[in-house]
Amino acid sequence: MRLTCEERQVIAEKSKSISERRQDGTSGDTPTNAKSEKLANVRLQAWCDLVADGDEPLLIRRLAWDGLDLDAARQILGTQVRAAATQPPLWTDLLNDILTSVSTFPRGLLEEGSRMEYPFLKISNPQPFEELFIPVVLLARHKLMEAAGANCDMLAAGPSQSLVRFLLFRLTEISSRVLEVEFNTYIACLQVSGVSYADIMRHKGSRKYYLGFIKSLYDGGLAAVFKEYCVLARRVALRIDQWIGLSAEFLQRLHHDLPEIQRVFNLGEPGKVVELEPGISDSHGNGRTVMLLTFESGFKLVYKPKDMGLEAAYFRFVGHLNGLGMPLEFKTLKVMVRNGYGWVEFVEQAPVDNEEQARRFFRRSGMLLGLIYVFDGIDFHGENVIAHGEHPVPIDMETFFHHRVKQAQEAKALTSAANELISHSVLRTHFLPQLYKTSDKYVDFTGMGAMPGQEVFTEITLSSMS
Repeated sequence: MRLTCEERQVIAEKSKSISERRQDGTSGDTPTNAKSEKLANVRLQAWCDLVADGDEPLLIRRLAWDGLDLDAARQILGTQVRAAATQPPLWTDLLNDILTSVSTFPRGLLEEGSRMEYPFLKISNPQPFEELFIPVVLLARHKLMEAAGANCDMLAAGPSQSLVRFLLFRLTEISSRVLEVEFNTYIACLQVSGVSYADIMRHKGSRKYYLGFIKSLYDGGLAAVFKEYCVLARRVALRIDQWIGLSAEFLQRLHHDLPEIQRVFNLGEPGKVVELEPGISDSHGNGRTVMLLTFESGFKLVYKPKDMGLEAAYFRFVGHLNGLGMPLEFKTLKVMVRNGYGWVEFVEQAPVDNEEQARRFFRRSGMLLGLIYVFDGIDFHGENVIAHGEHPVPIDMETFFHHRVKQAQEAKALTSAANELISHSVLRTHFLPQLYKTSDKYVDFTGMGAMPGQEVFTEITLSSMS
């Protein structure tokens, strides 16, 4: 099944953000009837609950940032979207490519035992509704091979599958909640059509009805999902397009920079990339993430798709301090700076071998804390500092120089003296152990305090303290 031009136009219009609707002036009919006004009020209240915790004055302040008031927002939110007179955007073409790949995918390959056909699926770590996206990621891989050409030869088979699995994870991540709702609806419809609840419960531990749901999506159900959840349709298409572009960009950069990488990092012939770990950082810059590469020679290299000037400057600076005769030297890493991205030597977590090394580790940690504090750095939590033997090594320097927000007078009045002192102390670095509240729990994620499997405190009372 394919979407018609008009259906793609409607999906594109419904998926637009408020700012896009205001900018292009194609927001549809003004809400003048009771139904439209009710829809606008329901949406506005949901928005208020989400972004302002139900505080309408706070929402009004947020709207003002975009030059909106409640009436203007209500008008846009109550709009009845029509198909635009223009051609649908190019990303909607990808929706039809997806539907074609899904509808022509052999159903037999969904059966038990066929998962081995797809190395990007991990039996030990299945993703929700991943079977739906098997033909989708195969389509994306084909498009990547067309875009990257011979640069794909830089990767062995395993790393190629790692890239595909990364896309699979990103697609299931944004789709699983919607698909869970649709799966529950599918089960309810089965009961309406005559399937007994007892039979459904009898197969609760099997994949019978789950795979039946996946096949229903293959047989036209996915098109219905795209038409019902237009923002999801847009996100799926843009996520795939984004992955293709960024993966091709990475491969092109690796191919172009390899001779210089060999020179800077004193490599011989590294061979192909035999292991690849994408997504080892938060995504920034249109979905880019840090990747860890392992070559046939065993050499490991980190690809960072962001400006690396500050990171290179930091390691030059501590190298300069080492040359001045520091009591204990800092570990330095080689950094290769390119335009808007770079490559950096991999540093692996490693334990200390003896008590003397442990002492030096803590002394260096104090020295590093002093540096971070002097430069007003923050965010040096457990994921941004690696304990490499007796060396604490920072691996993310983007907040090494951190600006301070100039508070309004009313905000200053609400800031306690204790918070003011903490914000100007070494605790602000997030390097020293301290508890932070997340929801109803307390956890230590600092550079010196974070530990895997740490106990989380849910509350602090007199009885727990005793």
